[in-house]
Amino acid sequence: MSIDWQKAEENPDKSQKIEGKRLLDLRSKINDLEKELVETKNFLSQTEENLTIATNEIQNMTQKAKEKDQENAQLNQKIQNYSNQVQNLENKLDELAKLSEETHNTIAQKDEKIASLNNEISQTQQTQQQLDSLQQQLEEAKNSINEKDEIITSLNVNLKEKEKQMDQTISRLEETEQALKEYAPLEMEETIEVNERLSCPQCGAVGQDIRTTEDKSKVISYVGHVPMYAKKHVCKKCGKEF
Repeated sequence: MSIDWQKAEENPDKSQKIEGKRLLDLRSKINDLEKELVETKNFLSQTEENLTIATNEIQNMTQKAKEKDQENAQLNQKIQNYSNQVQNLENKLDELAKLSEETHNTIAQKDEKIASLNNEISQTQQTQQQLDSLQQQLEEAKNSINEKDEIITSLNVNLKEKEKQMDQTISRLEETEQALKEYAPLEMEETIEVNERLSCPQCGAVGQDIRTTEDKSKVISYVGHVPMYAKKHVCKKCGKEF
């Protein structure tokens, strides 16, 4: 005899006669449903756990990307500062070159004057007073030339120092630009492409199961006061670092 579900709903306290086979089938279906319910709950629990892990990894990657952006901004600011210093040094070099040219012109004029005075001495017969006057002018011109020579020597020394400073600044600028290229953050596609070629030496996992991160125990260089760390790979399945 089958179960009269309508009768059971109208009078749930009243008993009904049911065949044993019917009850066994009903129990089997209930057991199957309960088993399916347990499996579904386990699947949902595992799915939620995987989702939590993925969310945490995304947050970590986002935080690291922000830190890299901040480092890049600092490096770009240093590059700009070095560029300004180079420009200032170039402007000073231009000023020194202009002053040096003016000094050379003055020396040329003095040389012409000395030559003129020498010609006057050799070509004319003048009194001793005129000769003494010319000799005095000649000494003054020589003293002026010596003073200009000292100025030129000082300018050349300053020029060499400025050139050395500019070379050092350019060298630091090139080192900073190289550091920026070496430690610029990888694009997501490049990271995925590199990880796809890696495999865990312990469990053989590949692709998205391999995560690349910084090895805080290995500092390979410094950019200013900012440490640059080496890279290491971590297997998400077994936790192996390599």
